[in-house]
Amino acid sequence: MKKYFINAITVAVCVIAILPLFSSGCSDEQEMNVGYHHINIPKFTEADYLQMLNSTDNEIQYNAICNLGKNYNKVLTTDSLKGTPEYDSALIVYQKIFPLMDSKNTWVSSAAIAFIKNFAYNRSSFVQYVLKNNNPSLNVQMEMIMDIAMDTTKDGQLLTEKINFLRKQPSWLLQNGRYLLINKSDQLSMNIFMMEYDSTNEEYKKLLILGVLTEHINDSVFSFLTKEYEATRYDRIKKMIVSNLPEADNPELVLQWFGRNYNLLEENMVEMMANLDSKNEIYSKLIVQALEKGWNPSLITHEKDGTEYAGEPLLYLYLFLNKYENIESDSLKYRQNATGKRIEDFLLKDQQLKKGWLAFEKRMLKYPLPQDLINQHRLLTETYLKQSQLLMQKFQIDTAIYTEFIKGINLQAKELYEERVWQKE
Repeated sequence: MKKYFINAITVAVCVIAILPLFSSGCSDEQEMNVGYHHINIPKFTEADYLQMLNSTDNEIQYNAICNLGKNYNKVLTTDSLKGTPEYDSALIVYQKIFPLMDSKNTWVSSAAIAFIKNFAYNRSSFVQYVLKNNNPSLNVQMEMIMDIAMDTTKDGQLLTEKINFLRKQPSWLLQNGRYLLINKSDQLSMNIFMMEYDSTNEEYKKLLILGVLTEHINDSVFSFLTKEYEATRYDRIKKMIVSNLPEADNPELVLQWFGRNYNLLEENMVEMMANLDSKNEIYSKLIVQALEKGWNPSLITHEKDGTEYAGEPLLYLYLFLNKYENIESDSLKYRQNATGKRIEDFLLKDQQLKKGWLAFEKRMLKYPLPQDLINQHRLLTETYLKQSQLLMQKFQIDTAIYTEFIKGINLQAKELYEERVWQKE
């Protein structure tokens, strides 16, 4: 028994010792398309891995690609490095792996594609390559879909051809992965997607198509979505439509629709408030619309988590943060964007709401630091730093220590400025 126990421990130790040499695929941990496992060879340099690319063994090629560093992109996109050995070396690696995207072995191909995707250098050629590539391999196509899904430079005609190619594939993943390939910047006709939506009864398929339609809510799509909201029996579809309607191209349609469906506006007020910092001003307009119809901000409060905000109206909290958060040290004025100002202006016009908002603001502004204190602190800090520098020079203190010292002082000054919020005259 003792011998068995010792053998078991020995095996465990060996496994633990060798595990760091193995990785769970070529991609990062968050990515699903992993392919073969690959191993890191002790003492091997990038030059050694580069040589391995010439192997006729597909697994060796794959392993080499996965182990080559990913810092080449920075080198190739730094103009000052052009003509240097470092730049030339990075270019050789890029040029050696680029053609391997067309390897007959699909895992070598997908590994090469995953490697090249990291390059801003020659990016347009890569995107064109992906859109034109009709390799029927599942893992190759899925790798490419993920690699350019968020790219904003896709050619509309080539993208349409790619979508049609994927639609005809026998793979369920490729047929439906095409919806992931489309983002807000892609100029495509939505008619085909609305037709596809109507032709299916599968909830998952409808949700995938909605992912495309909600990124392109023109007037016709808006009309389509609002009609579908009334007709669908799926709660998830209803929720997805309502939460995305504010992003429609035409804000007037949004205000009109929520005006007719005020109960939905009330039900989704938390989401509306959470988007107050969005560049889209429709959220503040919808909140004002709700206030005009008599919505009471005290109905939705911050959770009772023991903080100073516990139980406070959530709208007032969002509005306060919108107005006072991120105050820069070079400016003592409060910062408030147009969305916050629109809401506050309305609150101040209503006597009851004004009373509640100003009371909340006063509670939050318990310790505003006066301007004179800030100015004196700045002068004292400058004097302190100058005297400290003279002392360090006198005693020949390492300048690196002084640099760290300065950082600490500046951090304290920054924190003091951030504590000082706008104070009414």
